Amino acid sequence: MWRRKGGKVYKALERAEQELRRRNPETISITDTFDPVPLPALHRADDPLALKEYERLGSSIRHLQTESSAKTLMLTASVQGEGTTTVATNLALTLASRESLNLLLVDSNFRRPALARLFRIEATAGLSELILKDAAWGSVIKETTQANLSVITAGRPPSNPAQLFELGRFEELLEEFRTEFDLTLFDAPPLLSYAEASVLASKVDRVLLVAQAERTRGDLLAQSKDELERIGAKVLGVVLNRKKSFGPRWLQRYFNM
Repeated sequence: MWRRKGGKVYKALERAEQELRRRNPETISITDTFDPVPLPALHRADDPLALKEYERLGSSIRHLQTESSAKTLMLTASVQGEGTTTVATNLALTLASRESLNLLLVDSNFRRPALARLFRIEATAGLSELILKDAAWGSVIKETTQANLSVITAGRPPSNPAQLFELGRFEELLEEFRTEFDLTLFDAPPLLSYAEASVLASKVDRVLLVAQAERTRGDLLAQSKDELERIGAKVLGVVLNRKKSFGPRWLQRYFNM
């Protein structure tokens, strides 16, 4: 019962966590333990629990690949603000560094593109230009400071994103991605907010749904599940993002030694 919310030990652990954060404020860049180059990841390298969970998720995806030909994976959420880009970015970095996959991360969220800013890439030609044949591969695919990881930014926002994914050229691009890369991750807009998310989900090999702990409503998750089933998308699973922990990180590290 010592972990009961409101209990003395619980409150002491919460205060210890707050004090640790005050002394060591969080940043949005880490130094990967396998590579001294600063990376634009959104979790901390000194958080063993977060790293372990991303590694576990990466292992699950690798296991999937040994059993199927899945090489394109879309990450989406039910609504805006549930951390899809955070999960997509960290998963890409984990797979590229720990699994040494030749990986491509694509910003397919034309509504709120974020990868150009996160990876400090000039937001010029991107996915939209590539689909419309207004740009060539060489000018669109950007290398990052992480070995084995390339990024395609969103590009110019199209007037009708859903229609863009329905073009035959996008089908051709998916096949090219499958040929050129071990895995392609699509950072997509929320499923219940924009029609293009459903169109993209019906095209890729697998879909990973992101939910935020203590925020995502159960009925919205159910709606997302129904929508993915309706379009015949193959759902890999659900990632629970931003799960709170009131134990200080030094204590978590002690119990995970």
